Amino acid sequence: SISLASAFTTSPSAVTTTRRARAMAMAPRVSMASDSDSSPSSPSSPVALTRRLLVRGVATIGGLALGRAKSAVAEDTLGFVTTPSGLKYYDVKEGPKEQQIAKSGDKVSIDYTGWLDDFDGKKFDSSLDRNIPLSLTLGSGQAILGLDEGLTGMRVGGTRRFVIKPELAYGGDGYPRSGDDKGSMIPGGSTLYFQVRLRSVKGLSGMGFFN
Repeated sequence: SISLASAFTTSPSAVTTTRRARAMAMAPRVSMASDSDSSPSSPSSPVALTRRLLVRGVATIGGLALGRAKSAVAEDTLGFVTTPSGLKYYDVKEGPKEQQIAKSGDKVSIDYTGWLDDFDGKKFDSSLDRNIPLSLTLGSGQAILGLDEGLTGMRVGGTRRFVIKPELAYGGDGYPRSGDDKGSMIPGGSTLYFQVRLRSVKGLSGMGFFN
């Protein structure tokens, strides 16, 4: 059973980065006050112009640092599990405890959506658009390595998200559309993002189904 990391957990490095960025962005503003138009700090003086440029530069750097800190916090919040193979996943929703767990050799039925670049990136395929679930046998080579590994251990009725590196997907060749050259649908070297819902499992221990 996999549980999500706390949404309030923030890594110490992210907090340090954020504080430094705020300090850098605020420090130059103290020196921007002007006594008169004829002083070096006059808005039209070369010194004042240089200071404004420096402040903008510091603010930009501070914004980038804050952006990196927010990204780190977001990744911590999602609570991805990384397996020894490099597959990343987390459970959006766990299946009910009474439902069956998928194992290698089981025939499963899934709903899935796949994206390039990120979970809000370009969608390259979805069984939901066709309203037809995909059926496959785990461990048979019918699915890419990342999905084959990630579906194993899921409980019927659960929804899981995956980040699948190229080595566990389509590698350097990518995946072609029907009749097209390789990589026309999924470019070579692509990291894939999937959301999968396990609808049913049929194995030696019986049938599990979740509508």
